[in-house]
Amino acid sequence: MKKTLFSITAMIFSCAHFFAMGTGAQLNANPKIHSGNDSSFAAGASCTLKTDSIPLYFSFETNYDFYADTFDIGIGADYWFCNPQIAANWGWFLGAGAFAGAGIEKDDALVNIAPRAVLGTNLTLFDGFLELFVQAAAQPSFQFDVRDSDVNFLMEIPVAFGIRIWD
Repeated sequence: MKKTLFSITAMIFSCAHFFAMGTGAQLNANPKIHSGNDSSFAAGASCTLKTDSIPLYFSFETNYDFYADTFDIGIGADYWFCNPQIAANWGWFLGAGAFAGAGIEKDDALVNIAPRAVLGTNLTLFDGFLELFVQAAAQPSFQFDVRDSDVNFLMEIPVAFGIRIWD
């Protein structure tokens, strides 16, 4: 596991020589509708990474679900299909990607996987050095309960706002 994490980290940082990269942080709010019509809400924070030449966006996140008393960690990756400008330094974006996460709920271990569709807006300041963004995603998730061997369906609508600094 440590070798895999180190390899991924090394690959990401080696890309810095080929792409402009933005790194930052975001706050997350994630309402969830479970297959049994139960609902819950998670909130948390993420570290983000975005490349410029190839419109890839990565988030490494931690969330706490207040209703289910669950702590989650996860990674998301999105490809932005478009990022047209609305005004000189204001744009919007549309993309698709995937999310994978793991959580601990009391004595259960949970694993989530999900495709996602992303829509958002971004504002760049100080000649592109600083980027502010807001995004929302539709994320139909499959949640695997490791202990009980159950599979549940969730509809998640994660919303995030954050800041990125470009090198």
